Amino acid sequence: MNNNYNSNDKNRQKYNNFQNNIYQNKKELPIYNERDYILNSIVNNRVTIISGKTGCGKSTQVPQFIYGLNCNNVILMTQPRRIAAVSIAKRLAQEMNEKLGGKIGYHVSMNPKIGPDTKIFVKTTGIFMEELIHNNLEYSHIIIDEVHERDIYVDLVLALIKNYFKINPKSEIRVILMSATIAEDFFADYLKDINGSKVPIIKIRETGSTVTSFDLEKIIKNFRNDKYISADLKKEIESVSQVCLSQVKPVPVFMDELFPIVAALIEKIENENPTNFSGVLIFVPGLAEIQELQNYLSRYFLNKTTLEFLILHSQVSDDEQDLVFANMPGKRKIILATNIAESSITISNIDFVIDFCLVKQTRYDEYQNTSILELKWCSKASIQQRKGRTGRTSKGFYFQLITQKLFNKLTDHPKAEILRTPLETPILKLKIYKEDDEPQDILLKTIEPPEEDKIINTLFRLEKMGALIQGEFVPDPNKEPEYITYSNDMGVKFTQKIMKNKYKSGIITKVGRIFAELPIDIKYSRLIMISYALGEIELGITLAAIISQDKSMFLSSDKCNRFNIYNSKNYFCFQKSCDFIACYTAYKKWYYKWGNEFVRPKIKFDTQLKHVNGPDYEQIKKDTFAQALDLRVLKEIIKVENDLKKRLTKFNLYSQHFSSYKNPTETINFQKDEDSFFIKSNISRNFL
Repeated sequence: MNNNYNSNDKNRQKYNNFQNNIYQNKKELPIYNERDYILNSIVNNRVTIISGKTGCGKSTQVPQFIYGLNCNNVILMTQPRRIAAVSIAKRLAQEMNEKLGGKIGYHVSMNPKIGPDTKIFVKTTGIFMEELIHNNLEYSHIIIDEVHERDIYVDLVLALIKNYFKINPKSEIRVILMSATIAEDFFADYLKDINGSKVPIIKIRETGSTVTSFDLEKIIKNFRNDKYISADLKKEIESVSQVCLSQVKPVPVFMDELFPIVAALIEKIENENPTNFSGVLIFVPGLAEIQELQNYLSRYFLNKTTLEFLILHSQVSDDEQDLVFANMPGKRKIILATNIAESSITISNIDFVIDFCLVKQTRYDEYQNTSILELKWCSKASIQQRKGRTGRTSKGFYFQLITQKLFNKLTDHPKAEILRTPLETPILKLKIYKEDDEPQDILLKTIEPPEEDKIINTLFRLEKMGALIQGEFVPDPNKEPEYITYSNDMGVKFTQKIMKNKYKSGIITKVGRIFAELPIDIKYSRLIMISYALGEIELGITLAAIISQDKSMFLSSDKCNRFNIYNSKNYFCFQKSCDFIACYTAYKKWYYKWGNEFVRPKIKFDTQLKHVNGPDYEQIKKDTFAQALDLRVLKEIIKVENDLKKRLTKFNLYSQHFSSYKNPTETINFQKDEDSFFIKSNISRNFL
């Protein structure tokens, strides 16, 4: 008993020390000194804007300030990304000594973790928009974080909040906008109608550590006489320096000539700080580029056991993401991340940031009706965010892999997503919000509205798809008519009054409501509906889940022999040279063999997937690699497929008894005629 008591006593002391450290760290945050001022502003104003540098404590402390004011407050904080919502909820639970899913919970697309006693909710902005659409506002305070990112849902949420207060002028809900690089006056002017007067802007004073910045010219110049960098690496950098320093092109390019410079920076950090294992965060535009850089660095630092290379991207598993935030004594974490690490999330012990200053953005081509993922130079505001990832607890260093001349040409803020992405799903959601109102009435009242022609063209497309019906042009009484004067053959002048028209969107159909509910591109939602009409709903769901992935389920050539990839695709498509058949057959075959190792049988539509351990998992990885398949993508397809089934069940379009997974003896048939074959929704045992 004494031993148990001593053990418990040690644990209790360890826990008390941990809580004391958290309390002490809170007091040292710059925002802590502004607590009373912030609360006073929130109590006396419907809208408050808080602007503070990254790391000042906005995201973690403001919800706690409000909760401490009155524990009956129901607080919502929105985040643009899932990983940010989850990590902030975990941090809040840790700091407040609460169980996650109790007083503090989160809700991201497929994974809610909330309970009946939850008082602080952390949700993605898209989830919150769903609540706004259905008028489910049961919060006392709404915190919209990282508004500078101008996510399409952020802009729509702000417009809907303005509309909400217009309909409910006596509402006591308080709205707080937060960001490190917000254009404060821009947002304050947009939201002043809610307050009825000027919106207060609270700027958190900068304190603490500083960040030393280096542009590409300085980095290369400093390398020449640096004793911590190998001679071979210096020689390689010298040979590519002219190419790197000629970055004045308007077209953004991910240059592998910069890889030796990244390696040299890591080598210098490692050799100059042999006992201080502070981490390095590298911003790279996309997953393919991350893997390319990781392969280079892994080969160069092959014998460096103190370096741990990690990836932070939305497509990596939760377990891999957790490694980024975990403590690794005796290891220096080299984290390769996209702009997912730019805001909201906190990775401890990062003293160095290396930035390629690139980002991948979706652009919608109105004429071809396609979305294109483009490589872009990031904005100065984004660079400021990235720079803020370091220098929180000690002196930080930021290495900018572009020239100062190019930096000066960058835009101040990123282009709003609502101006560069398709509007089909937002329009359908707005039709559900107010069926009798026009979606353009809300869209044209956003902070930076899209062009009216783009909205009308989208309405035309939705009508062709059957999502809307009975659309028509009607006279617009709110627009001044035109008067045209002309003369007839006799020279007599006439004046004709011409009324300006507007397009009335008509009625949303059940198909439109389904499209609005499904979390995939509307083209893939349409594929599911056509499959349902043809009696092949299972096939449609699986194909939609496969083609909605950003990455192919077959391994890339840098991970697998090209000949093996070709053979695998050829085998799975039965020599028909069709990627759809290859992907569908490969996924079905793999799922029949290994799918049940991931899905929890007691959960109807499992979207979280259990973690696989033990000897089976090693065999799964070996078998999957042998077929040139990417296990990470296969698991993501299962998640999306199960989520689609869950949502379609609400509309009575899907039931589990449809599932072909239950009967592995079913067959897939392909007609022998090369010009007219199609897939039946079954798989032959012969192919398994």
